[in-house]
Amino acid sequence: MEKKKIILPIFIIAVMVFSTFGIIFSSYSNNSESFKYKNYRFTYDGQSWSTFKNNQRIEFLTDPRELDTLTIGDIINKLINHNKIYITIDYNQNLAVEQQFFKAILNQLFQKPIIYACTKEHEKCQDLPIKECQDPTPNQTLIINLQSGNNTINERESCIIIEGDRDYFIKVLEKIKLEMLL
Repeated sequence: MEKKKIILPIFIIAVMVFSTFGIIFSSYSNNSESFKYKNYRFTYDGQSWSTFKNNQRIEFLTDPRELDTLTIGDIINKLINHNKIYITIDYNQNLAVEQQFFKAILNQLFQKPIIYACTKEHEKCQDLPIKECQDPTPNQTLIINLQSGNNTINERESCIIIEGDRDYFIKVLEKIKLEMLL
């Protein structure tokens, strides 16, 4: 009978001690995924992928390895070589957040005027220029964003038409960012 009285407290003490060690050791383990890509170490923190260049943290929403298969054509050269970049807004589509994200990243990368434009007359476009693929001059790039089920990029001279869903739109931007920064 006395053996049974001793076993229960010893069992409880052992569980508490091993639980304490478990908590200590688990706090030292690193649950983030990490890999090397183009001479940069990328780490996933549960929300985004990040690396460092010149002691500056660079974040991506998409795993850079997934962007390898994405072809963006000659977009970067057009964005580098042109003085102005127009991004169209279609008020019939719901890409406002993505367009603002796109503009912010392009501003950061290229440091040149990025102007919103519309492709059609609309009451919400009264203060914006109307631009179509025929309109841009050689010193301007026009980026037309169309929400559709087809994920494609079409280029016509200085016009870039990006068709796709939200994820594709973000991936195109991240591919540009990856190519420019790394």
